[in-house]
Amino acid sequence: CRGDPYKMDAKAGKRRSIYSPAFATHPFGYHLCVRLYPDGDGIGKGGHLSVFLALAKGPYDDVLPWPFRQKVTFTLLDPTRKRSPVTETFLPDPHSASFHQPQERLNVASGSPLFASHVEIPGYLKDDTLYLKVVVDLAGIDL
Repeated sequence: CRGDPYKMDAKAGKRRSIYSPAFATHPFGYHLCVRLYPDGDGIGKGGHLSVFLALAKGPYDDVLPWPFRQKVTFTLLDPTRKRSPVTETFLPDPHSASFHQPQERLNVASGSPLFASHVEIPGYLKDDTLYLKVVVDLAGIDL
């Protein structure tokens, strides 16, 4: 019997979430990371893949506009290209502390607890790997 080790760890309570490495939106930009919950979080727990974005402390935070207001799109890609991508876009809530300048290493993550149902996910897995694309709309930022 073979299964997704992250999902099995999540169901066993060993690993509830997975963080991506931090990445920048653009040169001298915001630093972000993605937080995935293979077995869901909040209202998605037990039936969905939950996907969240966390602002990370970065070297250029003092010169960036705050709060973070950029539109973010998550896209789950099918590596076989047989299925349409699963896409969700959200606009940050400027009143939420999640999108204010980070004072610690990471802010509280915010995003989609119901991103993709567990019924959909197996079709997007290839070699125990999911491909998630994150696009940050840089409109309105002085580059």
